[in-house]
Amino acid sequence: MLSKPKGVLYIDRNHIDLFENISKKLVSLDIPSNVIKDLEVTNYQALHILISTFLKQNRIIPIHLVSVASSNVLFEKTLQGIADEQKESTLRNFVDLLPFDRVSFRAFTSQKETKVVAMNSDLFHAFKNIFEENGFRLSLILPESVIESLRGKTHLDQSSALFILESYEKLKLSNLAQQTQFEKQPLIEKYLPQQSRLLPALLAVFFLLLGALSTLFITSGMNKRMTTTTSATQISPAPTNVASLSATIVPKPLTAQILYTSTTATISAEIKQILRQNNISSVEEDPNSSIVTQEPLALFSSAFPKESRTSLEKALKNILPNISFQETTEPRYDILIQVGKRNSP
Repeated sequence: MLSKPKGVLYIDRNHIDLFENISKKLVSLDIPSNVIKDLEVTNYQALHILISTFLKQNRIIPIHLVSVASSNVLFEKTLQGIADEQKESTLRNFVDLLPFDRVSFRAFTSQKETKVVAMNSDLFHAFKNIFEENGFRLSLILPESVIESLRGKTHLDQSSALFILESYEKLKLSNLAQQTQFEKQPLIEKYLPQQSRLLPALLAVFFLLLGALSTLFITSGMNKRMTTTTSATQISPAPTNVASLSATIVPKPLTAQILYTSTTATISAEIKQILRQNNISSVEEDPNSSIVTQEPLALFSSAFPKESRTSLEKALKNILPNISFQETTEPRYDILIQVGKRNSP
């Protein structure tokens, strides 16, 4: 049985707040616009590094969290005066208009109206995956509107966090992550009704052509066998080099990215050299101080070759003795290395 949550994660457009009830600690993390833009995660590994380092620096142990979505990451629509039989199609149209592949939503119905709250499902699952890869449990996502003390705010406060934890059993009924999602309507389906009259004729032509081609191949094969039967026993086939026919499997080249600041450019150059010595030739460098955090961290893809990873970790330790290593199942690069601000020469 899942234990009750001991912390609250508040997700806003450009930051997160985390309250941990054991020590009553409330901390915040700003998220740069080149990591999350327009409510889409544009650099998952950079977000992973930011959050992982943030948790490590603040010494937050893995706990069960309940998450809250700020009104800045939600889309809302109020339905009034709509017949019950039209509500589902109205909901579908609302969901289809949102610019995301997957949408989590929930409808809250009162005597006067129905209020629909929706968000980008992939945004929530990015946070969920990263926290769970750090040992946390993230069970649900609540819309800010169901917590009266948070309405109109952009940051979590301790009293609201304590209320959420105390009211967990009641509030979890408003979980956006458990709502059944409408499938987005594929573009081709929107135009199919106008063209449906042509479909039977097109299918008939297709099968006629397929039958004619089949007859042609069968006839051609029979004629070829008749003309070559008498001479086949007199011709010795040339030996076949099986090795020359086998396809050469070329392994996919490994990719890497190094995040550093202007003061750690020398260390970045050393790391790049080590990566090349370990057969990682595709290396991107990003001197972006808005992503780089205090401590160094290397984030490996879960598919990274184990033997290569062991030797690479050892080489990186020689340059960055306090570097930590983590793994992700949703990599953008095979390895992403964050040099850390404390390693300035």
